[in-house]
Amino acid sequence: MRVGNCGVWLLLAGLASGPPAQPADPKKPTDEDFFGVWLEERRESGGKVYDQPIDLVGWQLTAKEGGCWGRRGESVYSSLGRVRVRTDKDPVWLDLIGDTVRVKVGERWVESVSIRPGIVKRDGKKLVWTWSKQWYGADPKDIEEWPTRPKSFEVKKDDPWEKMVLYPSEGLYTQD
Repeated sequence: MRVGNCGVWLLLAGLASGPPAQPADPKKPTDEDFFGVWLEERRESGGKVYDQPIDLVGWQLTAKEGGCWGRRGESVYSSLGRVRVRTDKDPVWLDLIGDTVRVKVGERWVESVSIRPGIVKRDGKKLVWTWSKQWYGADPKDIEEWPTRPKSFEVKKDDPWEKMVLYPSEGLYTQD
């Protein structure tokens, strides 16, 4: 009889202590989580998968500039513009933004800037970045909330996006 009462008390004590503790919220990402030197491990574009170093590039992403170089052959760095990370967005935005230039539209000159919008997330130590296959020309005041961008990290054959999986590099111009 005593054993039965003990089990009931244990059950009641467990119920009285409340629900199990919820895990802490995951760390909110910061810009620094995405800056650094990275090497592409894999790229998906137009229904094709590229996973050979000859087809992939290295990336340097800093607050001032983003650029890349080939992982095989001559290491020539190509600057692609300023990197903008928006951690206030879900998923996080990672865009490359070119210089503002003046272009002639009809009879008048207007300012234009190029943007290559994307979304990004961390997957352990790796970076998953899905972005537009093309650059868009825009009025500089329109890029703050640029709406044309991927909505998910999955890409399909006819999507205007490409997806890259990158891993941290030992340094600039790393080749293999």
